[in-house]
Amino acid sequence: MHRIRARKIIELSKVILEKYGGDLSRIKDLPPLDEAKKVLLELPGVGEKTADVILVNLGKSTFPVDTHITRISMRLGIAKSRNYREIQRAWMNILTPDPGRYLEVHLKLIQFGRDVCTARNPRCSVCGFKEVCNYYINNVKDKA
Repeated sequence: MHRIRARKIIELSKVILEKYGGDLSRIKDLPPLDEAKKVLLELPGVGEKTADVILVNLGKSTFPVDTHITRISMRLGIAKSRNYREIQRAWMNILTPDPGRYLEVHLKLIQFGRDVCTARNPRCSVCGFKEVCNYYINNVKDKA
C-alpha cells in the first residue's frame, strides 16, 4: 500500500509542478466551492474526501467524511447508508454552517472514532452516546 501511495504522491506532485507551478493557492480564491472542488478532483489520486479535506482547511464550507465518521454516523443513525454525500449532508445539516466548525467537528469525530468508537471492540462503556447508539443498543446493552 505504501508503494502505491508513494507513486500517486509523486505523480500528483509532478502535475502540480507542471500545471500550477507548484502553487495551488489559486484554489483558495475560486469563488464557488464546486469550482474549487472540480479543480482538485481533476488531480491524479484526489478523490472527494481528499478534496474536501483540502477545501475545509482552506476555509471553504464543506465537511469531509472518512471511515471513522462513516462508522460513527451509521452507529448513531445519522446516516442510513455509507454514501459519502448523504453522510456529508447529514452533518452539514446538523452543524452551524461555518467552515471552522466543520473542521473542528471533523477532527474531533476522527479522534473519537480512533479512541472510543473503534471498528473492532468499541469502548461503549466510556461513550457518552451509548444510549442513542444503534451498535450499543443492538449488540452490547442487553449482553452486559
